[in-house]
Parts: sequence; C-alpha cells; structure tokens
Amino acid sequence: MCMDDAVEIRDAFERQPALAIWPADKPGIDPDAEERQSAPAKYTDIRNPTLSVYEPPAEQRNGTAAVVCPGGGYGMVSCVNEGHPIALWLNSLGVSAYVLKYRLPTTNGADYHHPVPLADAQRAMRLVRGSAEERGLSPERIGIVGFSAGGHLAATACTLFDQPVDHDPVSCRPDFSILIYSVMCFVDDEIYHDGSRAALLGSNIENGELCSLLSPNLQVTAQTPPAFLAHAKNDGAVPYQNSVVYHEALKAAEVPTEMHLYDEGGHGFGMGNPDHDCSKWPAAAEKWLRGFAFIGTVGQV
Repeated sequence: MCMDDAVEIRDAFERQPALAIWPADKPGIDPDAEERQSAPAKYTDIRNPTLSVYEPPAEQRNGTAAVVCPGGGYGMVSCVNEGHPIALWLNSLGVSAYVLKYRLPTTNGADYHHPVPLADAQRAMRLVRGSAEERGLSPERIGIVGFSAGGHLAATACTLFDQPVDHDPVSCRPDFSILIYSVMCFVDDEIYHDGSRAALLGSNIENGELCSLLSPNLQVTAQTPPAFLAHAKNDGAVPYQNSVVYHEALKAAEVPTEMHLYDEGGHGFGMGNPDHDCSKWPAAAEKWLRGFAFIGTVGQV
C-alpha cells in the first residue's frame, strides 16, 4: 500500500463518528491526551479508547454487529489494513461495525498491561449489546473480529467473558468470532509471538499461570463462541499453528469452528492480497456467517 492510499484510509477512518467507551473521569482515562501515529492510521499512546462506528445503509442492515480489534503487537492499533477496510466489508454484509482503538501496554507513562486491553474489549462488547435496541441490533448477534494481537484480544474476550475485568449486568460474551492470523498461545516457545506476549505481560512475563490464562487455546470451554479462523502457512511473524491449536481446542469442546489455511499471504494481509490465496478468506467467512444465520435476511433483527 502506498503512502497516499494509507493517508486516504486514515482520513476516511477519522471521519467516522467515534464513541468514547469509558467516562472521562475513570482512572486511567485521559480524554485530552493526544494520540500518535507511527504511520497513517497506526495509532499509539491511546489513553481514551474509542469505538469508530460504521453503519450500513438503513435498508441493508440485518441486525448483526461486530466489534473489530485491529492488530499491532500490542504496540499499536493498525486501522489502516485491519480496521477501516474490515468495517466496510462488514457493512457490505449488512453488519454494523465498531472499530476498537484499545489502550496499549506500551503507552509511555501508563500501566496499561493486562488486564487493561481486555477491559476495553469487554466494555466495547457491553456498549454495543447494551445499545442494541436503540440501534436496531439483535443483542444475540453481537460478534468480535480480530487480527494478529487484536485476534488474541478478541479470542481472550471469547474465553474469559466469565471472568470480567469490570462487572456489569450486560453480557460481554461475543456471539461469534472471526480470528485472522491471530496470536493464541503464550506458553509454547515454538509458536508464540514474543513481542505480543512481552508487551502485554511486562514484568509478569515469567508468570506461568498468567501465561496459561492468556492462552485462549487453553481456556476454551463448551461456552466459548463459534469461531472462523484464517492464517497463511508462510506467516513469518505469528506461526499458523496458533490458529491450529485454538481450532483443535474448539473441536475438542464441541464448539463450531472452521479454519482456512492458505499457502501465501504472510502476516498482516488484512482483507488479503489478490495475488495470493489468502484473499479468499472474506468470501469464506461470509459463507460461514450465513450458515449460522448471523447474517441473512435484510431487515430481520
């Protein structure tokens, strides 16, 4: 992607209405802080997490919604390839999309290590579900979509929803998940992504119990939401076995799961390079969503 395209995507992303997910006076929130960008639409130093709202045209909405968690190794939130384009794709399916800019443990002068990003993801799920009626959404069709470290955050939200960071009567359990080249395992030296684990855990990196807790493949139960997974076999950053171990754990728990492994694509392909087979995942995910009736007849909530 050339710089002009990235700037155009950033500008389009920043034109979307954004909702602050926490009250301004909550400890750890600074609504006046300025974010930085390591590149266009790659945000760092996030101190006031938000949801950027993408709504399909009213006549195309089907009542389903998804919180989108872009990746970035818990060092940035990459909305240029894993936020804005994903939201537009979801809108094309009639799905309302909410792109989450979550707090990062690498933020200077702030302790945003675990469980802070998870708290933001859980809060995002509750806000979307809690406003479902007024937004014309079904509270039973609120999913989560994640990429790379954002996929780890999404999968953690799918496996630790019964251990909420902040208690609230509105459920934070996603109804489905779409997890693309996601980080999954923090305990297997052969496959974990060292950068994501080190960033999220900080000084707790040697805490074996915490590493297991934050390995979604080790936390799957029969209540874990269904998952669609996609990964490239030539991913040089996050080994594709991360998706495999989660897929196998879901199957063992008899949770519906579908996994697509592609020969080419590397890491961070977003919607997919049209020259590689990884570009097939959006069509496969759409078919999977329709199979579960998460999307279907327009206007039926």
